[in-house]
Amino acid sequence: MAGIDHQCPVCGCALPALTRYPRYVCTSCAGRACSAAGRRLEFFNVGLSGGFAARHADDGSPHAGHDCFIDGRLCRADEAHLGGIVVELVAPLPDWSEYSDRQLLSAHCELLAALKARGVVRSANNPVADYTESLVSRALDLRLEAQSRAGYDARDAAGLRYQIKGRRLTAHNASPQLGALRNLDREPFDVLAAVVYDAGLVVRYAALLPIAVVAGLSRYSAHSNSHVLIFRRSLLDDPRVTDISALLMT
Repeated sequence: MAGIDHQCPVCGCALPALTRYPRYVCTSCAGRACSAAGRRLEFFNVGLSGGFAARHADDGSPHAGHDCFIDGRLCRADEAHLGGIVVELVAPLPDWSEYSDRQLLSAHCELLAALKARGVVRSANNPVADYTESLVSRALDLRLEAQSRAGYDARDAAGLRYQIKGRRLTAHNASPQLGALRNLDREPFDVLAAVVYDAGLVVRYAALLPIAVVAGLSRYSAHSNSHVLIFRRSLLDDPRVTDISALLMT
């Protein structure tokens, strides 16, 4: 529904307000759209049935993509609802330096989920491994090893070796199965630090499991040539397991 309380975000002229396009620019400003190289652009529908295309105004050569610049400000052109072309000013990105680590991680997860929903990416992978290593090592005062170290990720002051695993649960995959545990017969670590997060990377529960417990509770997978551990919350009730959930949530 259109009103009359919208202003072109580039020049400030009065325009009808369009709910579908809250940042659209006026026709005059759209006519000044340029590529990153400074060449003026023209946008048009491919045919009567719609579709979007762009070309350079100087020679009619095709221009790839939807991004453009108006007076140095990043905009995006696209096919309008029911036909035609609309150009909108791209909203500025937040000043990420003002966000906490927790807020940045949450925003990261939401962004990946949105990209997956649009089909831009095939999975919503996230920085679970690196974040978990950092979170656990700080909470337990561990010294992280070099990334090339096989079998364990950190040591404590007494020399105990820690393998650190994290698992993020999502609506598409709610299994608390941890990543592959290799060469358990060689005892490559002494303690497994396992953390399960919700979709926004907020800790749900976490624990320390001695390798003997891990070996007894996991199963071997010939497909991955590794052991698999389903880290359910109920494992926190095992007297051999140390619950560190509260430690990581502070």
